[in-house]
Amino acid sequence: MKESCEPNCHFAEIVRASNAAIFSVTPECRFESWNPGAEALFGYASEDVRGRDVLMIFPEDRLAEAVANHARAIAGKAFRWETIARHKSSRLMEVAMSLAPMRDDNEKITGVCAVAQKLTKHRMTARANSNHVDKRQLLERARLGAVARERKRIGQQLHDHLCQQLLGAAFAAKALSNSLPPASDATAEADELARLVNSAVQQVRDITRGLNHATTRSAANSKRR
Repeated sequence: MKESCEPNCHFAEIVRASNAAIFSVTPECRFESWNPGAEALFGYASEDVRGRDVLMIFPEDRLAEAVANHARAIAGKAFRWETIARHKSSRLMEVAMSLAPMRDDNEKITGVCAVAQKLTKHRMTARANSNHVDKRQLLERARLGAVARERKRIGQQLHDHLCQQLLGAAFAAKALSNSLPPASDATAEADELARLVNSAVQQVRDITRGLNHATTRSAANSKRR
């Protein structure tokens, strides 16, 4: 019995001597153990937390994710989680927690072991910069999307309205030319008018194709960002 206990005793000594905040939580979400590192990080003595709900160290807006992550660990998942925790003084702090299920000799899950550490200023700055970049990318995608939609709208209006009206004017000019005496100045002017209107129709079609091409290219670039 003594030999089987020694490894656990050594492990307990390591946990007590560690500067890291290490604590265990029951399946019912209550503190079971709490080392000096946890006392230093959160400000609570061991006797202050043992048997109490683990949610006491989280602000209200983090309670749901704390419960969900406790359930994940109880289900057998081991993972790292960055969140906001609350010190005994009510001061909020950014922490990283590594959660893992605890098992007995029969591999039955008996609780959750957590190792917590306060995020360094460097790590918080890096994450803030990353969030800033993500927001900037989202804004850029939104801008490109709005530009693409406006181009598509303009191209559609040019095709559906201006182009159709110009075609009508070209047909009218051609009909006028056919009704006039051949080889007359008026006929030549009507033919020239029909030619100019048809040229304008082609220009509108070219502009529409250019807008559609730019819209497609902008959408492709947005997806790659």
